[in-house]
Amino acid sequence: MYSVLVVDDEIRQREAVIKSVNWEKAGFKVVGDAENGIEALELLEKLEPDLILTDIKMPHMDGLELSRRAKEENPALQIVIFSGYSDFSFAQEAIRYGVTEYILKPVNPEDFHKVIQKAEKEIDRKKKESQEIKEKNFLQQYFLQNYLYSGKTETLEKAKDMIDLEKWNGWHCGILIESDVAFFDTAEENLENEIQKEL
Repeated sequence: MYSVLVVDDEIRQREAVIKSVNWEKAGFKVVGDAENGIEALELLEKLEPDLILTDIKMPHMDGLELSRRAKEENPALQIVIFSGYSDFSFAQEAIRYGVTEYILKPVNPEDFHKVIQKAEKEIDRKKKESQEIKEKNFLQQYFLQNYLYSGKTETLEKAKDMIDLEKWNGWHCGILIESDVAFFDTAEENLENEIQKEL
């Protein structure tokens, strides 16, 4: 289940948004609410929500600035902005910050549900993408370590369907040095140049 943070300077608006959706059925849980962007940023760090629903005009920090700073902290975060302003420049700026949707008030309940579904699919995609990257990085590290320890190119050949072998084309040699003493503390100053000559 994904988590939601609701941000609006009007408490009635926050309550209306929270009550407007069967969040559990939609696969979400409202974990908190804030009355401005500054408060929301503090909660963002503590609650780590997957989705932020925010008004655009608020005191201290508006929804656009909140979106920009929240996205800097967590690029995968999904943000939906509510606004009573149809000014295209607001929507343009929201898109530039990577906002998922920009919805004009009053919000149509049916459209709102579609937006929530869209946000859920995007969260699913981002989570899956992040997991695939982690798995790929793990496999790359595993096979590279095996290759360095064994020196067998077959190790990388076995992994060609799982990792990007192009990444390792730049690796021409590896040098592993084991020493009982602080080798580089006692080595001559020109050691680096001498090694380069030998290579």
